[in-house]
Amino acid sequence: MLLKRKNDTRLSAMEKVHMRQFYLSDIVNESDGSCFEEVYRLFIPWILDSPGTIMKITPVENSAFKVFEQESRFSDYECMRRIDPTMIQFQFKKIGNHMIDEEYGKISRLTPTFRLTFSGSDIMIKRVKEFYAKG
Repeated sequence: MLLKRKNDTRLSAMEKVHMRQFYLSDIVNESDGSCFEEVYRLFIPWILDSPGTIMKITPVENSAFKVFEQESRFSDYECMRRIDPTMIQFQFKKIGNHMIDEEYGKISRLTPTFRLTFSGSDIMIKRVKEFYAKG
């Protein structure tokens, strides 16, 4: 659930998306009025140890989230001392079916947040498909 309190510019999350973890971002985005002003970020909690694999994040139609498109490339993580996970930048929309009134919104469980696609070697794609087929 999403709540904008009186006399406060920040949004309060009664329930957080994507493993209940999202954080305020330092990105400033000029709003067209369709979203609350704050920009947040959430991380993708998994990586592919596959150099050259490209991941794309794109918005989903009719979502309560305005996700900023981005593309990142996975690396050979065994050789790295530190892994910085991909952070997805987004805003909450203040217009849509999820809004109950001007300041209060309720986002249903399993609401799509973004679309993730990736391209990589045939072997990596086969392994990912096999992994999720077991699920």
